Amino acid sequence: MALSGGDSFAEESPPPGGVQPDARSEAKSKTKEKKKPQFRIGESGLSVQEIPPKSPAEFNPDPGAWDITAAERLKLEQPPPSPTTQAGTGDTLFQVPGVTYGSEPSLPPSLRLPRGAVLGRDPKTKIFTYREYPLGREGLGVLPYSTPWPIRWALPFPHWTRYHDPTHETPYMYETPRLWHPYEQSFLKGDVPIIGQDIFTNLTVSDFAMFEDRVLPVASGVSSAQPSSSEFFGRGQQVFGSNDTSVSVDIFKGETAFKPVTWSLHANVVQNETWLRVREDNLTDIDPRGSNPANQVASGPAPNTAAIQAIPPAGGNSVNVQGGNPGSFTSTVNPGDLFNYIAPQLQPVAGARPLVQVNTATQEPTKKLPPPKGGSQSDFAGSHFTYRDTQYTALQEAYGEVHIGDISDNYDFISSRFGIQPFVSDFRGFIFADTNFGARIFGNADNNREQYNLALFNMREKDTNSDLNTFDSRDQNVLVANIYKQDFIWPGYTTQLSFHMNLDDGRTHYDRNGFLVRPEPLGTVPSDPKTGAPIGHDVNAYYFGWTGDGHIGRINITHAFYEVIGEDSFNQLAGQKVYINAQMAALEISYDHDWYRIKLSGFYASGDSKPTDHVATGFDSILDNPQFIGGPFSWYTHEGFNLAGTGVDFKERDSLVPDFRSSKAEGQANFDNPGVLIAGIGADVDITPRIKGFINANYIWLPTTEPIRAALETGRVRNDFGLDTSVGFKVRPLLTDNIILSAGVGFFNPGGGYRDIYRNITVAVPGFTTDANQGKVDKYLYNVFVTLTLKY
Repeated sequence: MALSGGDSFAEESPPPGGVQPDARSEAKSKTKEKKKPQFRIGESGLSVQEIPPKSPAEFNPDPGAWDITAAERLKLEQPPPSPTTQAGTGDTLFQVPGVTYGSEPSLPPSLRLPRGAVLGRDPKTKIFTYREYPLGREGLGVLPYSTPWPIRWALPFPHWTRYHDPTHETPYMYETPRLWHPYEQSFLKGDVPIIGQDIFTNLTVSDFAMFEDRVLPVASGVSSAQPSSSEFFGRGQQVFGSNDTSVSVDIFKGETAFKPVTWSLHANVVQNETWLRVREDNLTDIDPRGSNPANQVASGPAPNTAAIQAIPPAGGNSVNVQGGNPGSFTSTVNPGDLFNYIAPQLQPVAGARPLVQVNTATQEPTKKLPPPKGGSQSDFAGSHFTYRDTQYTALQEAYGEVHIGDISDNYDFISSRFGIQPFVSDFRGFIFADTNFGARIFGNADNNREQYNLALFNMREKDTNSDLNTFDSRDQNVLVANIYKQDFIWPGYTTQLSFHMNLDDGRTHYDRNGFLVRPEPLGTVPSDPKTGAPIGHDVNAYYFGWTGDGHIGRINITHAFYEVIGEDSFNQLAGQKVYINAQMAALEISYDHDWYRIKLSGFYASGDSKPTDHVATGFDSILDNPQFIGGPFSWYTHEGFNLAGTGVDFKERDSLVPDFRSSKAEGQANFDNPGVLIAGIGADVDITPRIKGFINANYIWLPTTEPIRAALETGRVRNDFGLDTSVGFKVRPLLTDNIILSAGVGFFNPGGGYRDIYRNITVAVPGFTTDANQGKVDKYLYNVFVTLTLKY
């Protein structure tokens, strides 16, 4: 294939004397597969060669070199001489004992090359030279034995079978391109233009499913699913499931083999379903009856709240009333009114009789009491009070990219991207890792040794249960500027300097389940003197960071250091405006030996030893997702859990810092926290080419416990938090990312600090508990999860 005159392309016909397929090969091919459709060009009817030529007797490392002369072909078709001597010389060739050349005993028959007997160990050499095409170069005509064709993408590769068994290699066995195919040339994965010669499309369909069984510290709450519980902490067993199905489409202009696209459009729609079952109330929803009590009432429709003169339902057939003060009742409310309202929503336990309506005047049942229900259930665990099933569909990504220009002959470039886009601000996602609405300018320089980003995000609110984007603005702006330098001092080591700015203009916000997340319900929460509603606060934080990733000789290294300054207009725990001054550092050193990697890691986030003064020294991120000390396999890293029954969490899911936030995605950064110190050891093991294993062990300390003591009003919390261990596997059965199966288990053994925070009871309650339960905590906590990723 060569260029001829203007922009037309031509397919070159085999020259005279070229080798044609013999009858035996052609007949054998017809018996195995259907006749391939011929590819015709113009009116000449030229078609590509469909059957490979008969392999010569000589060893030829280039099976595509078919242009041998007729005399050479006649010579090659003669019976070969003995494979142990050179023809005419008597010289003995290199011979392995017990091996007959041409038999290839080390390979199965399906993988042997169709070359017949081998004469010697010296390959046939062929010198390829460029032909002279004066007419084509001068634009005066087409090449000999060719026909002009303006769309070069329409020229298929010649059909070529390399192995006896075509299932082992099929790139050139069939007519291409196809409409869709994961491994062969197709229209829907950017191989062939859909418009003209340089506008392509790429369709990606994926499904990510996760199942998780876990144990977390859970407060029993005022309304407990275990009514006889007098302990501070209830049953923490939980089962969680989530499934994300996404379809993304890219349309772009440009050939991306050597340079970036000229422009592109990208959209990704995600449908999520989450399912959660717990064993205590007040977890799935602020309403102790569960997230959808109206759809789960045992008898009849939802009760009419007007019967007891309450505020009307919030909408539809829901009994979740609107917020606010219902005001004074206009008439006397009898106990029967309240009972008739509550009874349909209650579930009898153990052997109790089902509840029936009563006469509001006499308080007597309106019908004969039914017989006892029977059964062994002793509380509301497993009922509609303790599970949630939600669905949400989001336009998770939608952006356009425009190539601004090239700045060198090596395609160093400047590009821009606008819309909802993913972005990770450093190597491990310590500060900002999210998909959100913004504008970004990025590019490279110095033969791609330098890369840079300037991104501004106007953050969107997140859906509470799926963490997917909504279209509502949350009045938060994030600016990120960074620059990377490859081969800095040492070849293979990349360094990065970055600046982050987080301007979070707080306002009151309740999440989808009815919980207050802004401002955090902890400490002093300011309220409007007229309405009594809580008032938000502003957080303005500025991060200066230096990170690095790569290797120095045989040692792999990843490190990070951040300094954050700024101010919080009103920190609830401090009860006043505070100035921010905090630090974070991380280091991972690893060594590769054959099939495994040994890792040593450390992480430090400063804490606030004086939580009630005007300086906040506890470190917090913007929206992190750190891939560190085990990542999703680690119980401590992966799980988020509550701070001892308060309205905030001790730490957030997929995070490292105990920051006392109300929510990772919907809450605000809080710099009045205890900080954390983690030391770990781990290993990554390539068990097979398809299976990779991960082992990690980390010990966790709290640099200071003063913020915990102030929040819980307790006198003693020790610094050692606990030991975190985990084992995980990642399986790629096809050696690609089309199917990925991950599974892992993590354990957490509580230390003294954890036991001080999460004790069930401090003093035995006569008649309810015994001294044996005093100070009791879980012996260990765990999480087991399995994820499956399917991608086309």
